[in-house]
Amino acid sequence: MAQRLPSLIEGEQVILHQQGGYLSRGSWKLGYLYLTNRALLFCQAKRVIVNLALRSIKAVGLKKSPFILATKNCLRLSYRAGSTGAIREATFITAHLDLWWRKIVGLLEAEGIEVEMQSVTTADALAQDRAGRIRTKIDGDSSQGIREGDIKMVIEELDPVSAQMVWYLWENRHAKIEELRRAVGESSHMKVLVRIREVINPKAHKMLGKPLLVFERARIDHKSGERILYSWWLSGDGERGLIEGEGLVDVLDEEDHTLVIVELVGFEETGIQLTVEDERLVVKAEAPGRWVREEIPLSPQVHGQRFRASYHNNLLQVRFEKERAR
Repeated sequence: MAQRLPSLIEGEQVILHQQGGYLSRGSWKLGYLYLTNRALLFCQAKRVIVNLALRSIKAVGLKKSPFILATKNCLRLSYRAGSTGAIREATFITAHLDLWWRKIVGLLEAEGIEVEMQSVTTADALAQDRAGRIRTKIDGDSSQGIREGDIKMVIEELDPVSAQMVWYLWENRHAKIEELRRAVGESSHMKVLVRIREVINPKAHKMLGKPLLVFERARIDHKSGERILYSWWLSGDGERGLIEGEGLVDVLDEEDHTLVIVELVGFEETGIQLTVEDERLVVKAEAPGRWVREEIPLSPQVHGQRFRASYHNNLLQVRFEKERAR
């Protein structure tokens, strides 16, 4: 995903930029890091979250810190904050941390700014840590589900928004599509679905030979004992994965309409038939040697016979307008 370059002041130049994370109040935010000759910036979308002037930095170091599914090396900076002059710390993570550390120290030295070196990890130690992660991947357990190391490996190859979606599911175990939309700031449910179908799961298929996120109409959360309906899960989370033959069926209840989404893999639009019977949408799809029938309950508020349907990329969308309150 392309990231818009933040506005720079006159004479400011970008030296390094990379996807990364910023530790804020005990929780990681994912976005982009920029190192200029004046500051270290962390951005999400078009917004600058952190703008840390180099002249305010008092100490530079690398430390171990929990990150998503493992403990990783992170960049830690101590700096003098604002008009109060209080010493605070900021922690970041990105690839090639040793390079970022050396560039920051070099810029500070060039400006004649003396900084303290805190818990500096050498490039050799970073390389050993990277090798250890590779060994974990190779020597990990042989269970059928997705392993933590597998999830971590896929996350490292995703753009920040997709990684944040996987991270959200890791932390919350399951989520309806509206929860995922709010969690990552997407503008529509379809954008969330497209990101899962065209970004996250294809990357997981390529790296692991299986999808990372799966949709379940109903699953028992083995930790809470609750029966969870119409939600997304990490494919290795729970006692079972997606049942063969069960595609996505979801009902999105908006203020003025209801949107029904049905996954129909391998069917042509001409083979799909829609009817409304007794406050239920009946979907029939036929193809040579195959057929599917789905019955989806509808809210009494919808106009049962007034709907618009579209079919694209194996996803059928049926939109029902709601009755206006009198």
